[in-house]
Amino acid sequence: GGEIVKEIYMPVGTPDVAPYLAQVVGVTADAVYVFSGGADAIRFVKTYKEYGLSGKLPLLAYNTLVDDILLPAMGDAAVGIISVGTYSAALDTPESRAFVQDYEARYNGWPSAHSERGFVAAQLVAAAIDLLKGEVADRAKLRDALRNAVTKILPPRGPIRFDRYQQAITPVFVTKVERRGNRLVNAVIDRIPETSQEESWKWWNK
Repeated sequence: GGEIVKEIYMPVGTPDVAPYLAQVVGVTADAVYVFSGGADAIRFVKTYKEYGLSGKLPLLAYNTLVDDILLPAMGDAAVGIISVGTYSAALDTPESRAFVQDYEARYNGWPSAHSERGFVAAQLVAAAIDLLKGEVADRAKLRDALRNAVTKILPPRGPIRFDRYQQAITPVFVTKVERRGNRLVNAVIDRIPETSQEESWKWWNK
């Protein structure tokens, strides 16, 4: 039900984002939504703060903008950014706490959402191989085992399942960057359960 008042397309790898943010100054809107990641995200968040926009227009994003591994480089410029995604290392569940503890012990840092997705994929493959007792030569049987194994794993994000197109139906988390002690975290402020790409976008029905 909202209205998009302006769209600005910033090329990937733009070394100076200031000209694009200059277009935001003076725009009458309730918030700014951005999709970016990596070094681009760091530059964007820092420049957004420098332009004084964070106090005027709340910044909303997909969680690649404020990936846990990027927050140390962003510093307090990231505080208050609200994002949405399938995982945050600050998620307080037994499975997530164990995953973060093991990951930090090995890599001396918190896992990103990409790390969690890789871990879940490995869980699923291992569970499927177990179901087949190691006999993976038959591709059809392996495909079915992957589908059936999804109920046997415990992802850090919480239970997932597949829809008829083998897209993951997954919990999605709304997070807000907060400082907790000496660490910036994506604190979970809401949870959207059983989120389906098909039901959200309905692109297969078009």
